[in-house]
Amino acid sequence: MIRLARLLSAGVALVLIGSGVFFGVRYSIDRFSAEAQTGEGQTEGLVVEGLLKELEQERQQPRFVGELLGIFNRPSSDVPLPEGYQTYTDVCGSLPTVDVRRERAGALDLTLNLPPDYVLQADSMNTGVIACGDTVYAARWEYTHKASNGMTANIVIGRGIFRYEEYDVAASRVKTAVFAGREAVLIEPWTPDGLAQRSGVLFPEPFGVTFIHAADLPLDELLRLAEIVAEATK
Repeated sequence: MIRLARLLSAGVALVLIGSGVFFGVRYSIDRFSAEAQTGEGQTEGLVVEGLLKELEQERQQPRFVGELLGIFNRPSSDVPLPEGYQTYTDVCGSLPTVDVRRERAGALDLTLNLPPDYVLQADSMNTGVIACGDTVYAARWEYTHKASNGMTANIVIGRGIFRYEEYDVAASRVKTAVFAGREAVLIEPWTPDGLAQRSGVLFPEPFGVTFIHAADLPLDELLRLAEIVAEATK
């Protein structure tokens, strides 16, 4: 058993995605602390090299751009939204985003009963209810979770009024799925262990979207979490 610890170092780019979440996009391993079972003669560098090759293959695939279940995804803000999709600028103009009391969340509020190994990050910039002027446009909560891949995964769960997201992912990773009787858009990790990758689940709502955004979360744990959120939002 070889411990992998910060084998590569890279900055974390923060992007504001459609649901009002600032999220780190990691295409390299900046805090890899997993333990990996290795064979005779295998080194830490070879383990990491294999993962990076997998991620490079993903980057060579056609990106997903389009609409599923009334939710539009684009790789970046360089891709224009179709007519009918409201953006932050459409709703807020030049007004700044401010934190507001949870009592103002209204339909965007969300009560979850997560397993105890999901630890709420109360002081995170991704926890709380946010608004521009009189318009509350997102309520979200960030959690950490010690995943089965050895990483501490970051998960943001919440609700927002905008029906678009910005996942720069291979088209084959995006599909529809059903969780606890609810249809959703599933963005799978490229590899089942989820290492150094974003993934997510998007549930269409009358007001917008209920979302799960994750980094470093294995696929099976993402699916279990989606069941919990779907059950809570029926």
